[in-house]
Amino acid sequence: MTRGMDHNSREKLMKMPFLAQDLIVKILVRLPINSLLRFRCVCKSWRNLTFNPNFIQEYHLLHLSKYSFFLRDYDFSQNCYRNFFAWDDHPSQMMLETLDFPPRDLSIKAASAGLLCCELEDENPQWFVCNPATREIVELPSADTEYETYTMVMFAQLSKPCNFKVMRLCPHVPTYPDWNCQVFDSRCWAWTALKDIILDPGFVIEDKCSAFVNGAFHWTVWHAVEPNFFILAIHINDDNSIELTELPQPVAAAATIAESEGCLSLVNHSVDTVDVWVLNDYHSRVWAKKYVVNLGEFIEAPLDQVHIMAFLGEILVIEKSGELFMYYVKSGRLSKVAVENAVEHTGIKVFQYESTLLPCKNIV
Repeated sequence: MTRGMDHNSREKLMKMPFLAQDLIVKILVRLPINSLLRFRCVCKSWRNLTFNPNFIQEYHLLHLSKYSFFLRDYDFSQNCYRNFFAWDDHPSQMMLETLDFPPRDLSIKAASAGLLCCELEDENPQWFVCNPATREIVELPSADTEYETYTMVMFAQLSKPCNFKVMRLCPHVPTYPDWNCQVFDSRCWAWTALKDIILDPGFVIEDKCSAFVNGAFHWTVWHAVEPNFFILAIHINDDNSIELTELPQPVAAAATIAESEGCLSLVNHSVDTVDVWVLNDYHSRVWAKKYVVNLGEFIEAPLDQVHIMAFLGEILVIEKSGELFMYYVKSGRLSKVAVENAVEHTGIKVFQYESTLLPCKNIV
């Protein structure tokens, strides 16, 4: 290390204070992600340290924010998608910043732990995984495109080794009860065709929302003949076995599901109220009503124009007449997105933004 140095330089180097490895970790793990990415260039040992799965997990948990969001809508005038980053900057409003990543020709299909799964919509579609925080983007291998993608979901795992899975569901047109199921696993970097998902005739999968809980992907499904809603679970680690779960109460067509604090949640929106149910005991299917939100207390009439876009942790994302609001169900606080006409109802998607170091390629 000291080869090529003169005597004075070697003496200065020997007198430099030594930082213990655990102290370096404590310093680096507290840096904002932009600064940390620059510090990776200081030396090889620091770079290797910040790619260590244990460091990535600690960084993710320390910087995880419940109050930052990634929004995507479609700009019809420019025929492309638009990206926005929203953060809680003020008690009564949420700031919105335009982003140039991921590329605006990519459609976001799924998200998990700070990673986005995107699709380049074409005759021969391509799929990508990207990390907006580190601006890393990686193309996934080609998949069997005999059937058109209906919905995609994603789950990223922070424990060692860091990895993620993406699932594609494709209907066997025109017989919707039969679904082609493919899973991409970053550990083997390949798509695998699982056995087809076969539902009873009349069941239709809702693609507007999904949740990963207890080792399974979940969607709401409804029956075309009998107006009943259920929750469909596909267990990816158990030969993609399926389950249908009854809901705790009759729900409206606008009902959504989400993962909240490790539990499966149901958000049922009627005209003037929103009920939030939580499946506290997954195996015995015990539901409990956790919140009742009276929309009339903070949203001006007419309430029939209100749309619940998402439920993220403890926040309802609400859209009304082109305006976007974030309602904090625990505190009862309402924040309005602060940029006019930045988000339109048509084509909007909302994801929780997580400033993460999770790589787009597997690290063992």
